[in-house]
Amino acid sequence: MVDMRKYGGGAIRPDDLRDGPRVEKIIEISENETHNCAVLHLASGDQLFCWASTARVLNRAWGFDSDDWLDQEIELSIGTYHDKKSDTEKEMVLVRAISPPKAEVGSGGPPAPRNDDMNDESPF
Repeated sequence: MVDMRKYGGGAIRPDDLRDGPRVEKIIEISENETHNCAVLHLASGDQLFCWASTARVLNRAWGFDSDDWLDQEIELSIGTYHDKKSDTEKEMVLVRAISPPKAEVGSGGPPAPRNDDMNDESPF
C-alpha cells in the first residue's frame, strides 16, 4: 500500500477553503529556506506556510517549541488583509488553534493554568 497523500497535497491557499473552514492536524514541521518560514505538514497531506502572523497565533497557543505543536489541531478559514502596495483587499488563510496546550509545555510556552482553590488569603 502506498500513502497517496504526498502525491495529492500541496500548499493550502484561500481557494482551498471556499467550501468553508476545515480542521487539520499538524503531523510534521520543516523549514523552508527559500521563503524563510516554517512549513506545517498536515494529516491531509497538504502543507501550510507558517508566516509570522500564523507563528504568532500558534506561539501564543502552544509555546515556542515546535515539538509542542505536533499532533495539535488547527482550524483554517479565509480571511482578508489590506495590501499596501496595491491598495487592495486580498485573501489569506487564517489559522486558529483548536487543541488546548499539552500538559507539559515546552520552553517559553503559555503559563500553566492557575489553581484558584489555593490562595494567600487566610480567614483567620
